[in-house]
Amino acid sequence: MPTEGEYALRLTQGAIDHAVRLPGVELIDIGYTYGDPQPLTGHAMDFDGAIVWLDRDDRWVEELLRKGIKVVNTNGEWPEEIMPCVGFDGEIVRQQVIDHVIELGRKNAAYVGWATAASALHTKHREEFFSRCQLAGMKTISFETGKLRGGKVRLSKIPVKIKSRLSRFLKGLTLPAVVCCEDDVLARLVCDVADAANMAIPHGLAVMGMGDLREAQMGHPGISTISQPGQLIGSAALVMVLDLLQGRPLASRKVAISPPPVTIRQSTVSAQSPDAPLLLAREWILKHACEGITVNELMELVPMSQHTFSKRFAALFGRTPGEEIRHVRVEQAKSYLRQTVFSIERIARLCGYDQMAKFSNFFKRETGMSASAYRSRKTM
Repeated sequence: MPTEGEYALRLTQGAIDHAVRLPGVELIDIGYTYGDPQPLTGHAMDFDGAIVWLDRDDRWVEELLRKGIKVVNTNGEWPEEIMPCVGFDGEIVRQQVIDHVIELGRKNAAYVGWATAASALHTKHREEFFSRCQLAGMKTISFETGKLRGGKVRLSKIPVKIKSRLSRFLKGLTLPAVVCCEDDVLARLVCDVADAANMAIPHGLAVMGMGDLREAQMGHPGISTISQPGQLIGSAALVMVLDLLQGRPLASRKVAISPPPVTIRQSTVSAQSPDAPLLLAREWILKHACEGITVNELMELVPMSQHTFSKRFAALFGRTPGEEIRHVRVEQAKSYLRQTVFSIERIARLCGYDQMAKFSNFFKRETGMSASAYRSRKTM
């Protein structure tokens, strides 16, 4: 895995978390720098399978394939006909991001990328963004920084000429507008450049990121974004490699892991907005529902009575706070049951239940079936 990428670290951690429970499985970490054309140099290829994260131009993987090593890719830049792939569900990611952008009610929208045309996935995202926004009556425009890669560059190292070009582009937008960025690093750059140009965020310019990388929460404002479930993907990739090594047929050569909902922060919703406390409460639920939080604990975050909080929360999100906590927990449980081979006992603990009986009753009450029946049904 490339050592600079936060997402790559999540993938690696997911594989590690899964491997420690499997006797006889030994992981070898071969880290390299983005763009290295020969990351395998100096490494004995005495392993049986490999989990990789490949750019379109990473031809070095062909050496692994020639040697008969079972390879699973965690980036959709290579066709699954060449090697199996497990990654996040890009269609759902795009739908949720664009839904949030449209809900902001702006008439002008921009898509900002690093080098979008070099990536089939990012090109598809941009095209769908334009199509959906235009159907919603929005005017659209795009901007590309050039051949830099989000998550692979430090903001302090971005050339001044790129910042200047971006500044001119942002100043030329008709406000209020919303900017959808290829990733959170670029979203942070947009926020920094906009702030230097005295453009008010989110009142004049709302900014949407992608990935829920550390940049989304470092600096001001916090960036609205959507997480890509790297650890689940890393775990699922290891399962796929082991299936290949043991000669088991794959149910699919391309597996898509569903993302969580959009995390809404100050870059798209003002702290002065009457809905800001509700958005903060929902973000807290999304992050901590499986830690056993209660509605009473949420009340410490919101300056209103519990009755008003529940009523306004339900009007905004379609569920009461208590229902939202249960919804997040059951959806997380379903995700583990569908996409991992974790034991049901372990899934119960991961979802905040220290007693198997309580988890079993909860899951059956919420879904109408037992956890084991749900897992069996998804494999049929």
